[in-house]
Amino acid sequence: MKTVSDSHSANRIHALIEHQEAFAVFTTNENGVIQSWNKGAQNLYRYTSEEVCGKALPETIRPLLSPLQQSAKHALLYKQGYWVGEAVHHDKNGHALTVTESVSLATGRGADELLYICSLVQPEKNHNENSSFDGLAESVTDAVFLTDEDYCVQTWNKGAENLYGYSLHEVKGRKFREVVRPLTSEENFRQMDESIARQQYWSGEVVHRKKDGAIVQVAVSFSLKKKRDGQPGGYYFICRDVSLFRHNEQSVIQLGKMIETTNDAVYSLDGALKVLTWNRAAEKMFGYTAAEVINHAAEKTLRPVLTEEERAVITEELATRDYWYGEIIHLRKNGSLLYGMLSVSVTRNAAGNVEKYICICQDITERKEHEESMKKMQAAIARLTQERLEESLKQISDYKFALDESSLIIIADDNGNIIHVNENFCLVSKFTSADLTGKSFTALKVHQKYQHVLDDIITTLLSGKVWRGELELMAKDASWFWIAATIVPFLNAQGQPEQYTAICIDIKEKKEVEEQIMASRRKYQMLFENNPLPMFMLTMPERNIAEVNKAAINLYGFSKEEFSGKRLRDMWPVNAVKEYAAEADKSWADMLFAGLHRHIKKDGGVLNVEIYGQDFVYEDKPIRLVLVNEVTERIKAEEELKESHEELRRLAFYLQNIREEERSAMAREIHDELGQQITGLKMDVSWVSKKMQHEDEGIRLKLKDILRMLDDTVKIVRKISADLRPGILDDLGLCEALEWYSSEFEKRYGIKTQFAGQVDAVIPKPVTTALFRIYQESLTNVAMHANAAEVEASLHVENNKLVLVIKDNGRGFDNGAAHDSNSLGLLGMKERTHSLGGFYDIKSKPGEGTSVYVTVPLQKK
Repeated sequence: MKTVSDSHSANRIHALIEHQEAFAVFTTNENGVIQSWNKGAQNLYRYTSEEVCGKALPETIRPLLSPLQQSAKHALLYKQGYWVGEAVHHDKNGHALTVTESVSLATGRGADELLYICSLVQPEKNHNENSSFDGLAESVTDAVFLTDEDYCVQTWNKGAENLYGYSLHEVKGRKFREVVRPLTSEENFRQMDESIARQQYWSGEVVHRKKDGAIVQVAVSFSLKKKRDGQPGGYYFICRDVSLFRHNEQSVIQLGKMIETTNDAVYSLDGALKVLTWNRAAEKMFGYTAAEVINHAAEKTLRPVLTEEERAVITEELATRDYWYGEIIHLRKNGSLLYGMLSVSVTRNAAGNVEKYICICQDITERKEHEESMKKMQAAIARLTQERLEESLKQISDYKFALDESSLIIIADDNGNIIHVNENFCLVSKFTSADLTGKSFTALKVHQKYQHVLDDIITTLLSGKVWRGELELMAKDASWFWIAATIVPFLNAQGQPEQYTAICIDIKEKKEVEEQIMASRRKYQMLFENNPLPMFMLTMPERNIAEVNKAAINLYGFSKEEFSGKRLRDMWPVNAVKEYAAEADKSWADMLFAGLHRHIKKDGGVLNVEIYGQDFVYEDKPIRLVLVNEVTERIKAEEELKESHEELRRLAFYLQNIREEERSAMAREIHDELGQQITGLKMDVSWVSKKMQHEDEGIRLKLKDILRMLDDTVKIVRKISADLRPGILDDLGLCEALEWYSSEFEKRYGIKTQFAGQVDAVIPKPVTTALFRIYQESLTNVAMHANAAEVEASLHVENNKLVLVIKDNGRGFDNGAAHDSNSLGLLGMKERTHSLGGFYDIKSKPGEGTSVYVTVPLQKK
């Protein structure tokens, strides 16, 4: 088969069916140009593939179809994908051939292709459109019959009898549809009628039923028969059983799909060893496309790597057996080697000559490369094994040297007789090698407390297992030494011990350390048990009580058994569990004071305790040690002292209030009573001065002095009254009183004093009095001690609290020294503030002035 198109699919499909010489098979492109041509087509039409490929159908086989029929054929083909019917073609010599034509639409990679499968109905039958229908009907094997215009059967040839099983007598006069009972829809019948009405012709495939009910697939072609006057006179029918044809066609397509989807390269060669067919796997495997190799010599494209001897063997096998199978090496297109398992089958013609070679090649390159890798790996393993063996022998020698240098070695035979002891063992045991060699291992005396271990050693070794443990042995000088021994039995082929090797370590120092540790533990246990404070050991992280001392038992009332397994939290009050658990969840790696807790005793009593604890490892287990200090009495005493302080504070506050009330009363009495008396006295002196009409200048001057003295006395009275209780404090409020006092202070001491304050809230009278007195005391301290040139003060509300701030730029003082001196002035201001539920703070540094901060809630809680 020859291909002139680059279409790979055309090459593949027709290469696969080339051997089907019973059918003429060829393909065309969508324009009707022949793409491929098999041997069956060459036999039928007398054209070779070289003569027709690349030419159009009308130039070669010249099918006889009217334009209307051609249009109908193509419409049906593109609608259902295939068309079956009879057609008239011409061979190379011009002879008309009546053929059954099956055309299938195959979508290629770039465009549509048409696959034609044709078989001869009547070889070299001359097409004569004027020949009689009866003669044609009797000369063909297809079912040919005639119906009238109502589709009633009029004639019925032998082919119809063979196809449907009815004789002419059984069907004549009956409607054709009643006879064959077509399995088709009314819509298809309507389309048939429309085709007859439009072009007087219809063809296609339908399913009919035979007389026995069997289903048969039939290619039907029927056309309108006209009378001499041109009116419809009936219908010509030609029907062919295409069931087998369709089955074979599907088989061919399935075979093609199978070969196209296989991973093996499938290709064929002609007798001259030129490539005929080439599947996709071959393209992928060798790197050549079908167009590059078809009709080319296999030797130049496949390039087998063969010696002359190998080539001769293959040739001999194919000549004698028509078959060869074996490994072969090819060169791919890119020059790389392809290792393959090749199967070659020979097909011969009737004369016995080689017609073609069918080849199937399986790519085993990966397997060969793997085998080669395995060979290299095996060689490397052998080399490595030898190297490792030598290295292992050296290591064994090194291990023996290391063991002899670091360990105590004893080797005994299968009877337990010592055959070797090393120098280290002799140094520790004080025996010589001669003392022990040939003696039973029982010559080494084991301390009495380890006598029971001997039975375990013997039982373990005789069972073929390794024994490990510690032993205390007697030295030659009757002293005792400790060893940690590992005794290994070496077994013979029967699994019985044939030698024993004991590898021992001198653990004298270890035992001494262990004894020290045990002594320390005993000491610790004694301290734990006899500690006067209650102590607990808790398992971690569960925090279960593992151990308690006597003091804990006495304090809480639980017995040691009752404490066992109990948790410390079981003795916490319910409302405190969350708080205490948060602290207990922390790490206590360092000694930690966990706080003041309340614990419940067995009798329900409540203990106030201080908790101290630390986490550590005891006997290889994490443990928390908890120490409890009961402070119930101390807490009670502290509360009583606190209550006493509160009572004293309340008493001081009460006394201050009493004093303020007395000062207020005194201020009123002095202002009202004494002021009125002095005013009255002044009025009387003025009356006397006016009534006395004398010229004594001395008397007149004396009266003036008396009046002036009375004026000064009024001022003094007012000042004394204001100092006792400024009236402005009660009349206008705290801010105005502080501003007035600031002005008076500046006048009296010449220290610039600035006050800023505005409070809209209602200030309770006790707060007003306390803050005014604190302000007075603070400014007095500035005048007496600060040596300041300026004072700044402010009063404001912040977070429902009154905040009074007083700052000076004086010389300042050491804040700590001032606190230590127990200044009564500062103490009084603090107590006034604390009595109101407030906070008093003073900050100062030498050379940086002093700041006083007073914060008092507007409503005391």
